[in-house]
Amino acid sequence: EISSKYPVYGELFDYAKMVSLAKYLKEQGVPLFWFLMANKDLVITEDSPGTVDALAKGSDYYRNLYIMGGVDLSFDVRREGNYVYDTEAVKAIHEALSQRPSSSPKITSISDGKAIPATSEPFSFNLGKDSYSVIPQHTLTSGKDRYGVRYQTDIALRGTGLQLTDQALEMTKYKIIRWEMAMELNPTLQGKDMNKLSESEIDALNKKIKETREQAEAKTERICEKLKSLSNKRYRNEKEFAKALEENIGKEQTDKFKRLIMESAYYDTKLELVRYYKPGQQHSGEFGKGWHLLVPYRINPSGSGKREFLNVMIPEKIAVVNVITGEEEILAFSTDRYTIAGYVPEKIESSQVIGLFIMSDASYRLADKLGNEFWFNGAGYLTDMVFSEDHHIRFEYLKSFTDAFDKAPYRVTADGTERIEFLNVSLPKKMEVKNLLHGGSEILVFSDKGDIAGYFPGDHEKSRFKILALMSNASFRLLDKNGHEMAFTPSGDFEGIAFPDDRPIVSSLSQGNQKISFRYTLDESGAPMIASADLSEGSALPPNYVVHYQYDDEGRLYSVKGSYTKEAMIYGQPVSVMAAELK
Repeated sequence: EISSKYPVYGELFDYAKMVSLAKYLKEQGVPLFWFLMANKDLVITEDSPGTVDALAKGSDYYRNLYIMGGVDLSFDVRREGNYVYDTEAVKAIHEALSQRPSSSPKITSISDGKAIPATSEPFSFNLGKDSYSVIPQHTLTSGKDRYGVRYQTDIALRGTGLQLTDQALEMTKYKIIRWEMAMELNPTLQGKDMNKLSESEIDALNKKIKETREQAEAKTERICEKLKSLSNKRYRNEKEFAKALEENIGKEQTDKFKRLIMESAYYDTKLELVRYYKPGQQHSGEFGKGWHLLVPYRINPSGSGKREFLNVMIPEKIAVVNVITGEEEILAFSTDRYTIAGYVPEKIESSQVIGLFIMSDASYRLADKLGNEFWFNGAGYLTDMVFSEDHHIRFEYLKSFTDAFDKAPYRVTADGTERIEFLNVSLPKKMEVKNLLHGGSEILVFSDKGDIAGYFPGDHEKSRFKILALMSNASFRLLDKNGHEMAFTPSGDFEGIAFPDDRPIVSSLSQGNQKISFRYTLDESGAPMIASADLSEGSALPPNYVVHYQYDDEGRLYSVKGSYTKEAMIYGQPVSVMAAELK
């Protein structure tokens, strides 16, 4: 229930309420990712709990030991939310329930477990001076923000359950080995002062540790071998999963290790594919001219200043860039604002940002006052968005050479029969680069006059290419003016494209057990555009659902169509997709 008449220039406190509610609904699976990103910067946070003096505290017992964050030692497979309804929200919900269509089905409330009505058709109602709209949980959402930026959700899904993927099985193996070793060694180690042991006692202890590890590994290997029969099978809840465990490893082992296995197998997915269109900006995006994949932030060094930290030179300032609006906030490095060193806003009271912190692997984590985290790789590109413990979306980028294309974009062949001698090898004098997507071709002529021998365009100004280089294994590399490097076999067949490091291309976004992978095409200028978005579950192939994107000759998106490749139900709840053709 989001107000359908929120003011463009209304009180910012109203936006705070709406963003808070939108975040809760998003965490429950309602597709509102675009709404959060479009409005979160309007929330006033100067009284936020995030305006703290420190993010860590020193230990009361051990010098130089700092305690950061916290851990919930309990485990609940349902991962229930902790949203608290205010009076107005309760009134709106009751009014919505009373006016819902009579044909609507029933669902189970996340908040209290009681069966409540759900709607299968959109409807609106008034409550006091406010107007509200109610939509089905998996209805497509789209809209505009105050800047006129248009957002469109193409895929929205929700899935919860347990599944032993290969990664989950590996993590389970590690946990069981540690548990077995702890049970065996703790009685021996308890009360011992390791500094007072003799050399022979230390040798005996090391021998016992080694034997214990070998025994634990052997025992765990037998358990995990039986668990492989559950690999990549889906279970709706703890009861079903426990039953399957008992059938495979027995009741005794299930009672002992159920919790450890469940922690690794549990997943909760609330994944959305959203694109946005910014008026006045017609440069090519991931979805053609004007349309971009919603990856909301990136970070860049600000200025040329450097400073030393832990024997490494780092930027003095970093800019957090809102990719949608183009606005940026400059954060300065500080070692005394918090007990953790990081980049912080000059005036934390007026900023949404708590800080940007450097991790041990040279990545960054941005924490804001709304309880979100955004993770960046060393190059400053967004890799993870964490909206809650159970709502963690990951971006992956194309690495090295990729063949993630619906159709090979180019092929190279010899042009004519004329040949030349180079380094005692006979080579074609001319090579033809054929455009397999848009038609046409270009002739490149061999030359060894430059730093690199290869085939060059006759007219450098009009050509899109810089060089077709001949490699030592007789294969080819084609470099265009966009910085894209294309690999071809010795026979001229396309193998893949490598994109510049400063313009990475998203290969997939994922959460839990669900992944949306992209396949690409190129426009006439050679810029990459998404040809299809493939929704898959676990390691399942082919994908459950595919959204196809089509572009006109000028690179404008004109058609978006989805199609099932097999039944795409997430525990009885269908994937929501945009099926209408765009004109």
